[in-house]
Amino acid sequence: MLLRGGLEQHMASENTQAVKAQFKPSNHHSEPSVTRTTRELFAFLNRPWRPLGRSIFQNRRRPHIEPAKSTSPVEEIVEHVTDGDLTLDRILANCKVTLESRYGTINIAGRIGEGVQATLKAAKGVRIQEGIGPHSIVQIQSGGDVLICHAIAERARVTITSAAPEIDPITQTYRSESELTPGSVVQIDGDVGQNSSAKITAQWDVTIAGTISEEANLDVISLRGTVSIGTMNQNRVVAVVTAGKSIHLLDNLGPRSKLTAMAHDDVTIGGKIEQAGEAKITSIAGSITIGQGLANEANARLAASNGRITIGGAVERGAAVAWKALEFSCSRQEGTIRRVP
Repeated sequence: MLLRGGLEQHMASENTQAVKAQFKPSNHHSEPSVTRTTRELFAFLNRPWRPLGRSIFQNRRRPHIEPAKSTSPVEEIVEHVTDGDLTLDRILANCKVTLESRYGTINIAGRIGEGVQATLKAAKGVRIQEGIGPHSIVQIQSGGDVLICHAIAERARVTITSAAPEIDPITQTYRSESELTPGSVVQIDGDVGQNSSAKITAQWDVTIAGTISEEANLDVISLRGTVSIGTMNQNRVVAVVTAGKSIHLLDNLGPRSKLTAMAHDDVTIGGKIEQAGEAKITSIAGSITIGQGLANEANARLAASNGRITIGGAVERGAAVAWKALEFSCSRQEGTIRRVP
């Protein structure tokens, strides 16, 4: 079925009906909460290692995210709420859409088009098969997994919250720890496009398989899991990443890019920190590894008070490393390396 304004939908059940209405978010339904897991995250952030983080990372800031601006007018406004699963073929360009599945999932088989303003709420998972178009503003709130099977295009603004709700939507009672879903992961199979931003909060793992493109902003919190990112080898990327377990950047940190990483366990950069790149990394209980060293004018501030810091390759002339750990090793030291109290 095709709704005017570009929302294509086929029905998952008789309870899933097409509705055209003025755009205003429903405020009488409970939304997923991350209160308990957020408290746990800040509990370990406030342990004795925290003063070290403040002393070394005085300038730690989350990236500033400018609102996206679409050059095309919004052509249609659509709101749809259902109890069951909601399945769409796609959302065409320049729509303003709010969709909610109170007890089920949202599945978009195609793409969210260019210039879309979309709010998606699902008690269970959200899946977008062909990614998110340029200049779109998309907010996703999910009680289960969020899967974006393609890229987030240039100049898009995407906010994802994926965490099991503490309140059962049917009984309106609090769930015990054992009743919380083991899922609630976020996975992006493609790139995060140029000048775009992604702000992600997940109860468990966050995986971005592609490239964080030039001048993109990334803000990721995994409350209890691991964060894995393919590469940040483009210019002027800004990323702030916090993980209840480990953080893995599989390739390089690009020229003039900035990474601030705080993890309970290991933090690894598989490649090198390229020219004038900056990394500020804290591991509470694990170790820090930079696989291929630091290029000229790169800077790293590394703290692994209960682990080891290992730098493969060279710290090139003009690069600088400040470190604190039980052990430190570097295969070739040409730049400035100093231990901090």
